[in-house]
Amino acid sequence: MAVTINGTTGIAGVDGSAGTPAVQGADSNTGMFFPAADTIAFAEGGTEVVRIDSSGEVTRFNTNPGGMTIKRTDGVNSNGWLNFVGSDDVVDGSVRMATDAANALTFLTAATERARIDSTGNFSITQAPGKYTVDTSGGATSIANGGTVDFPNASGMLVVNNWLNGAVTIYLCGGGNTATIGSVIGTTGSFAFNSGVNGYRWTNNYGSTGTFGFFFVRTRSNA
Repeated sequence: MAVTINGTTGIAGVDGSAGTPAVQGADSNTGMFFPAADTIAFAEGGTEVVRIDSSGEVTRFNTNPGGMTIKRTDGVNSNGWLNFVGSDDVVDGSVRMATDAANALTFLTAATERARIDSTGNFSITQAPGKYTVDTSGGATSIANGGTVDFPNASGMLVVNNWLNGAVTIYLCGGGNTATIGSVIGTTGSFAFNSGVNGYRWTNNYGSTGTFGFFFVRTRSNA
């Protein structure tokens, strides 16, 4: 295949295909080709892997891992970043995947962390006037009568749902105190401060094993 380089119009020649890209190196089935009008595609080993269509949308063709992979190649085991940059070339927002022990996915604006999903799946929002964490610990868990779920180092609102009879209870806690502010069908256990966990403990007093879901919105965390 012959390719002509034209200083005015760029590269002129055949469109090529995934098997024989129009622009290629020594590897004849790896390179760039043009599958449609105003569309650029890239092939590796004779298979299309990335396409940029006429609207500028980028698609990756890969079933494993099935999405776009962003990897640092400088040999540094550090955070991976996805930055969103405006027309002024200023980073307006970022998504960061930590590779340290925290193993957290964080979201930033103005170079400041605003939200985080930690390694356990808990989601927190860091923004004035304070820090708020949505904690799903213990959700959809089978718990024997007398069994407990602890919520240490926090204050806020706990919603408990008994999956067996549909009962829902809303608790408030803070400063060592608790209050029940509402329930449907009946209360779902007992909830009180526990010095042993430096926080609060919910206990199943349903009388038998039950399946419970927990939704805890933390308004303060000392952890």
